[in-house]
Amino acid sequence: EEHHLRFDETTRNNEDTWFNLAYLRYCKKIFVSASPFYHYINHQSGSASRRYIDNIIEIYIETYRRSTTFLKEAEMYDCNEQFCKSYFIGLCIGALNGIVLQATQYSKKEKLKKMRDIVERPELRDALKDLQEPDKKKRMIAFLMRRRWVRLLYSAFRLKEKL
Repeated sequence: EEHHLRFDETTRNNEDTWFNLAYLRYCKKIFVSASPFYHYINHQSGSASRRYIDNIIEIYIETYRRSTTFLKEAEMYDCNEQFCKSYFIGLCIGALNGIVLQATQYSKKEKLKKMRDIVERPELRDALKDLQEPDKKKRMIAFLMRRRWVRLLYSAFRLKEKL
């Protein structure tokens, strides 16, 4: 209340991350715990995580921008750079997966174009540079993204759906 912080109700995804970044600017101390204090259960097919959002990449890029800005201002970016890039790449992978599996209104040709638009984004190109990703699946998808091989990416997401 004191700082007039509110959730951005116009944003359909990641609004909690945006709120938390704004909130953290005013924290004098924080406590980090590895213990889960809540469990997220998604039962609704109408949830943002289960439906295609056409401009989701714009939201993810803004989340990445806000996160890196916050970390740089807090002088914590250098020790969190790999995490920040990996997190953003994970969001982009989710966007690509959504195009392939949830954007039923588009033809395959249109989906490939939308996927190409994402892998060409300068923010993603930058995040893919020097990425040190321990997760093998994510590393493989990042390799395909780095090479801009959208047809193979499309096939990988389709194959994953069938397994």
